[in-house]
Amino acid sequence: MIMEKIKGRHDVSYEKLTHTINAIKLTNLGSHASISWDSTPLEDDVGSSNAAVSKQMFKRLLISYKGCTDGLLKGYRFVIGVDGCHLNGPFGCV
Repeated sequence: MIMEKIKGRHDVSYEKLTHTINAIKLTNLGSHASISWDSTPLEDDVGSSNAAVSKQMFKRLLISYKGCTDGLLKGYRFVIGVDGCHLNGPFGCV
């Protein structure tokens, strides 16, 4: 409970991603940002007529800042690439 107050909760952080994507698009003109969610039916509703109720789970995030893209295209390669990065938390490996 104390660590939750210090570091915050993972589920609350995921809820903020949509706001973050919109803020990037508004403040960094020419940048590209998108997020994908995977909708799965809730366990209580599987097989029922109320299948429209679903839980959204984070799938992927893409952010490409215009400044980084322009620099790469001009020949400057100051880009940090992360490949095979796995996050751990209460939701397992993502």
